[in-house]
Amino acid sequence: MEQHSAPLWDAVRQYVGQKRRRFHLPGHKGTASLGGRGRVGKMDLTELPGLDDLHSPTGTIAAAQATAAAWFGADQTYFLVNGCTAGIQAMILAAVSPGQRLILPRHAHRAVLGALVAGGIRPRWLSAVGHPEWEFPLGVAAQAVEEALAEGDAAAVFVPHPVYQGVVSDLARIVGAAHCRGVAVLVDEAHGTHFGLDERLPMPALRAGADAVVQGTHKTGGALTQGAMLHLRGQRVPAERVRRALDLLQTTSPSYLLLASLDLARRHLATRGRREHAALLDAVLGLRDELGRRGVRLLGSEDLPAGHALDPERLTVAVGEGRGPAAARRLAEEHGIQVEYAGADHLVAVTAPADTPADLESLAAALATLGVSAKGTGALPQPGWPTQVLTPREAVLAPAVAVPLARAVGEVAAEPVAVYPPGTPVLWPGEAVTAEVVAYLEQVRARGLHLQGVGAEGRLAVVGTPLGR
Repeated sequence: MEQHSAPLWDAVRQYVGQKRRRFHLPGHKGTASLGGRGRVGKMDLTELPGLDDLHSPTGTIAAAQATAAAWFGADQTYFLVNGCTAGIQAMILAAVSPGQRLILPRHAHRAVLGALVAGGIRPRWLSAVGHPEWEFPLGVAAQAVEEALAEGDAAAVFVPHPVYQGVVSDLARIVGAAHCRGVAVLVDEAHGTHFGLDERLPMPALRAGADAVVQGTHKTGGALTQGAMLHLRGQRVPAERVRRALDLLQTTSPSYLLLASLDLARRHLATRGRREHAALLDAVLGLRDELGRRGVRLLGSEDLPAGHALDPERLTVAVGEGRGPAAARRLAEEHGIQVEYAGADHLVAVTAPADTPADLESLAAALATLGVSAKGTGALPQPGWPTQVLTPREAVLAPAVAVPLARAVGEVAAEPVAVYPPGTPVLWPGEAVTAEVVAYLEQVRARGLHLQGVGAEGRLAVVGTPLGR
């Protein structure tokens, strides 16, 4: 399919060019409430003649989605205006029926919780692959997935591809094992829209054989924030069930700014993406070499287990035990550089084709001033797995009360508790709170990291009633 066109964008431009008097929503009418009569306001439209309907597309949105599907190698593509969250939840609800089991790693993004609760789905947790010198999960072991599949009660497998720090698992092997048992593979490719644009980048999930893939097009694909796509291939995840799920999950007032940005992002990737990412990779690989010579420790392919690979465009930098937040503040205040994420012991900087050579040089010079140790990060050990006492649905829908962390041991979590970013839960709803988990959370708070699910006063929501507390 011809990739130089952007049918939805063209329809929006055509509508704006007609200069009609707007007696329709949105109420700003493209004028002063958005700071004047600029292009942004004029193009913030609603479902109007010629602009199609996201929930039942037959015109320009349908054409834009079909063009995107052809480019990404999908049978069907859906535009998402509620971010990856809506797509993740829709594909899980479409693939897994109430009471069935979903195989997924504990470091899956908390967005999956909505599907577990809404669908009454039972999680079958997988351990993450780790490294003694890095504090975060490096992905999923294909062998662990194979062992879980051998239990014979799973409806689907859910795989993050990549994790926040740019590491991917052996997805092709996971897909092969699942498909041998007739099980669908659902992939959270939120940070991998650009995969496959260069041979030095990881393999995209669709090429690895995944059945349903969600991409955060706004993250690495160039769309506006919240713009994402859900791709389907094959019949293991029924398209009609996906459509019905998206009807429930997505707003009925979609932003045409977001929709048009998805159309334009696809066109840009298709017509310029390979050239731009080849140039970026040349520059970033040189930057990696330079940082290594300066004594800066970066996560590299040598840190990864067999079968795993790394997105070299994402720079994960060791800064020493407990120094992550302070290092990020220093970069911002002293060098004007804002990184994507500060962990307890590392920083994540995301590069993109929009970065200039001067931007990359400034980043390298600033990182070199942090006094980074090349001896490892002093990672904070992850706590052991809590016991699943209730299903996520039972726990979330039950009455709850907030208790101090120190008094939470033995209680059942009513909410996910996650270090954010990246938002991967330490506790999932329905799990018993252990002393080990409480000790870990207290250490995380002491390091200045942001915790979702633990209030500023250090209180945790647990299943129960306020009576007697």
